[in-house]
Amino acid sequence: MDEHETCLKQLCRLCGVRFAREDRRYTCSEYKTRISQVYSSVNLENDDPLVHPSEFCIGCYVAMSKCEKSQGALETVAQPTQWQAHSDNCPTCSSCIKQRKGGRPSKKSKKKRTAVPGHSLPSLQTVLDHITKIAPLPYCPEESSAFLLPSDFIQPAPPLTIELFLCPLCTKVINGPVELPCKTMCCRKCVIKAMVSSGAVMCPLCQEIISKPQEIERPSPITLMSLASLQVRCKQPNCSEYVRLDKLRDHQSSCGHSTKSIVTPIRQTLGDVLQKPLDGTPDTTEKGVASHVIRRMVNSSCEQASEDFLSLKTGGRPLTYFRVPKPLVPSSGCSEATVRERTTHIARVREAISGGSDALDSQILHEAKRLAREKKDLLTKAGFQTKDCMISATESLAVKADLSIPWSKLRALRRWLSKWGVSLASEKKQRQLMAQ
Repeated sequence: MDEHETCLKQLCRLCGVRFAREDRRYTCSEYKTRISQVYSSVNLENDDPLVHPSEFCIGCYVAMSKCEKSQGALETVAQPTQWQAHSDNCPTCSSCIKQRKGGRPSKKSKKKRTAVPGHSLPSLQTVLDHITKIAPLPYCPEESSAFLLPSDFIQPAPPLTIELFLCPLCTKVINGPVELPCKTMCCRKCVIKAMVSSGAVMCPLCQEIISKPQEIERPSPITLMSLASLQVRCKQPNCSEYVRLDKLRDHQSSCGHSTKSIVTPIRQTLGDVLQKPLDGTPDTTEKGVASHVIRRMVNSSCEQASEDFLSLKTGGRPLTYFRVPKPLVPSSGCSEATVRERTTHIARVREAISGGSDALDSQILHEAKRLAREKKDLLTKAGFQTKDCMISATESLAVKADLSIPWSKLRALRRWLSKWGVSLASEKKQRQLMAQ
């Protein structure tokens, strides 16, 4: 009974709504006349303190005020709540407790879909064609699923784990993933095999009827990216390299330990390769031999001091190969240390091409002459500013006297030097100095 009295203190006498903490309350006994004029069915004289609340909310007060000003009918105001005495199933207590709980209503449990009589389901072949169409390409041949054992993978960084990418049907890493109606990923081959064996158009895991082929979807792009970035070990003999899962096919075809890359239709000896004419087009075997030799020489030259060049003897003029690292970031966006390293590399290549350090100055001079006008502007911005390269009036007169040139030739020299960021003193200052 105490709980019932507490509930009555929290509810409005007229609309039955629970008071908010900051709402203003009005006592019914002070507004008997106004309430009886608007609510003809409410008789406050017969109110029982154990059945009826003693206060009403500000919403009902505003509604009564509007009704009195507009002299409207009773229907414009909500009908008052009918109150009942307390019982075992008291509606007053139930309403108060329900409003006090608040929050979002609970979701209805999803019912398992069953076949509806008269509803046509898609054929098994239609669903299988849809799966083949939406599934991405397998990362390795589906008949050689031994490449996808969980023990051959490196555990990804948390919160990802290799167990998140295992197919529940074959317990291997998913190959050609599809997403079932129950939001579970499986291999394309496993889903097709399970549906064909059962002969029913239903999910092989939750046994839910598939009413539309579109219920089997392609996984999200971020899921496919996470799956493709897994590191898997190469299964070729004597090869322990780890590669990305999406690069497994390319690695298997070009792996040096692969038996398929060693066996060739036509067996050739090294002497046969060396006796071929130089003007012919090399075949796959010759390219493989040359690539293998160059890789070995590059690996051995990295241990030496001169690691930028690789020389091959040809019986005549030797061939020199330059090591050019592939830039991951352009020079405009990398650090100063990286730019300095690239500049040093270019200087080494220039010195080797020019024929030594003695001829390096001549090489740089010829390169500067071939610079276009926009490249010269870059040199000016790099530090060859007029304020840094200024020839005074005294030095300008000395140049004029040493070269024995007239003023017109000196003006031409000034224009040419200005292109390179070098400025002469003005002719007016020179003439004034000459007059003194």
